[in-house]
Amino acid sequence: MSNVQQMNFRPIKSIRSGSVFQELYDSGINFTVTSLGDGGFEVKLGASLNHFDAETILPYWSEVERWMTETATRLYPASRFARTPR
Repeated sequence: MSNVQQMNFRPIKSIRSGSVFQELYDSGINFTVTSLGDGGFEVKLGASLNHFDAETILPYWSEVERWMTETATRLYPASRFARTPR
């Protein structure tokens, strides 16, 4: 018999996770962040087959979270993400 236990995790809905990435995911907002070989980060929101609702290239990691927060709030005002106070 195995000692490994299966655990079922569910997002806590009444408490902020503290992670913009987790909050976007929990709200059903798709995103990608790609590290670029020559520096910077390519950030995209709203993934679909051939289209993103917004995308940008940022030179510093510290700017990624801020851009994602501002852009997701503007693009998806009815989402749980936009309605969660920060």
